[in-house]
Amino acid sequence: METKSKKRIAILDDSDYYNVILSKQVEYFTNTLKLENETEFEINSYLSTDAFFSELKPDTDLIILDFYLDNGISALSILNRIKKRCKKAKIIVVSQLRNLNTSVKTLLNGANKFIYKDKNALPKICYSIEELLLKSNY
Repeated sequence: METKSKKRIAILDDSDYYNVILSKQVEYFTNTLKLENETEFEINSYLSTDAFFSELKPDTDLIILDFYLDNGISALSILNRIKKRCKKAKIIVVSQLRNLNTSVKTLLNGANKFIYKDKNALPKICYSIEELLLKSNY
């Protein structure tokens, strides 16, 4: 019997509404990927950075991270901490902020993707999950 590979995804967004929408969309999309790619997905979502870091597993494969978080924390201030804990994790940062300087800084500090929270954000996040976790050339 062939064993399926397992991919861990962590979502950190302090907006209760967006966190639920994003988590449900990622769950729905990964259920499709699971069938096509013999891959299991474990998805954990968090509303606060404290909960995120207290439960973040070192073998997490992908992190979807809101740029502005609780208590004035930004993705830029925690990217290094995430990379130290999850050395192989791919990181997608999402933000309502449309600022080229911010997106470039985010990418230079370890994020793999920067996606604006607009009407196309959820499909872009889903395609990025497939690209970052299942395509061998990334």
